[in-house]
Amino acid sequence: MLFMTPITRQIDSMRRTTSMSALAATLTFVGAVATPAAAQELFWQVSPYLTLTDPEEWKFSVRLQVDNYEDTSRTGLVEHATKVINVESGTVYYPIAPASSHAQTFFDHTEGQVLLNDVIVDDTPTIFIDRGQGVPMPGGAFLAQFDLPDFERVSEMTLLLTTFGRSWETIYNEEEAAKVPWPAEWPPIAQSLFEPEMYIDYGPFGPYDLAPLKEKVMEWTEGNPKAVPPAVTAKWLAWKVAEAYRPTNKGYAGPSGASTNGQSTSLFAAFLVDGPAFALERGQGSRFNLPVLLAAAYRAAGIPARVVIGYNFAETRGKRMSDAERLHAWVEFALYDPAITDEKQRLTWVPVDIIELQSRAVWRQPFDKPIRYFGSNKDLAEIVPIAFSFSPYWISGVSYGRYAYENDRTRLYYTSRYDISREARFFAPSLWSWNVMPAPPAWAGQWFNFSKDSPQRSSLDPLPADAHRGAPPRRP
Repeated sequence: MLFMTPITRQIDSMRRTTSMSALAATLTFVGAVATPAAAQELFWQVSPYLTLTDPEEWKFSVRLQVDNYEDTSRTGLVEHATKVINVESGTVYYPIAPASSHAQTFFDHTEGQVLLNDVIVDDTPTIFIDRGQGVPMPGGAFLAQFDLPDFERVSEMTLLLTTFGRSWETIYNEEEAAKVPWPAEWPPIAQSLFEPEMYIDYGPFGPYDLAPLKEKVMEWTEGNPKAVPPAVTAKWLAWKVAEAYRPTNKGYAGPSGASTNGQSTSLFAAFLVDGPAFALERGQGSRFNLPVLLAAAYRAAGIPARVVIGYNFAETRGKRMSDAERLHAWVEFALYDPAITDEKQRLTWVPVDIIELQSRAVWRQPFDKPIRYFGSNKDLAEIVPIAFSFSPYWISGVSYGRYAYENDRTRLYYTSRYDISREARFFAPSLWSWNVMPAPPAWAGQWFNFSKDSPQRSSLDPLPADAHRGAPPRRP
């Protein structure tokens, strides 16, 4: 394994490195440069490689509405549409991201309700923290479950969930991270990210053909992703992925069908995600394909990585943003250093906002300098993490987001590869799912509302014991 030792003086001012061999031969890093910070600033060093500072506390509420069931029923020989369903029993699932690279959710304070026809049927969600016997859910996700009772003529279901937490700005020590070698073995939570995942390894019609992506990763890394330490490979692949794909649409769909009487709406109903095979071949499309492509590239290189979906509550001047526009996604890769004495600091999740990096044409920037949105990210202090996947795929269930083709070329991509008609409109992921007995409706309208408030102090966990005041490291 080639293991680069960072040099404190920049010896090459080239603006673009074109190969992994050139990278291995010439890579230098300009380390963090300490600059004066506000006196007595609160910060928390979660590991030698990531420091959190400037925390924002939040109360985050989700409202999910599901109604206008578009099933059919039969009276004698006549088949007709129905807008109600009968429920004998069931469960509703919604994800929780307990801890990301930049935030903690205080899941002990989670509040939630499920209502059928405006009647509360469950106000005590069960929080699942693993798959049993200590086996983590993929990426460390948690899951809130609500139970449905026997209930006749259900015309609507409403889910309400409120979480409390704290988000921080991240400061990444790239120079030190570049010294961490590949581990002999990843910890269980990181290993879980090599399991097949929906919208990364497979989609609604079956497994993706990821052979071209794996070949491209080998091409980008000259056949050896482990020629340099994992943090360096992760940065190199982010540069390559940013150059390979261009977001060209908003990446989400609103409610459709009878729920909106065919009218357009800015409400969020589902993500538009096509998967990494589509993204690599087409090179453009939904913005949410970009983090999916990067996560798949990291995994192909042997680096555990998860997609994180969050809600940006930052104030915007002169622009009113819808809930859908505030939804964002990025990638976090695992950096594991078993040599650290404190076991809690051995695993670091490093955030990579590939959408922001791509919008800034990062592949034209000097590779050997720290850059905003790779590890260090001020914006994260104002983002609530929601989930580590677009769908709770590891449990059985359905939801009702309709996929909207971006254009005829996108439609042709699907119809030429899968046994679907030109008019087919298939499901898109939308965070939640449910099981309903005797059967869920074949179709329904759904939409979300998100809101962020300032929490009461009684709803907050204490600051971490390791948090203190002083002058954290700053980048110029």
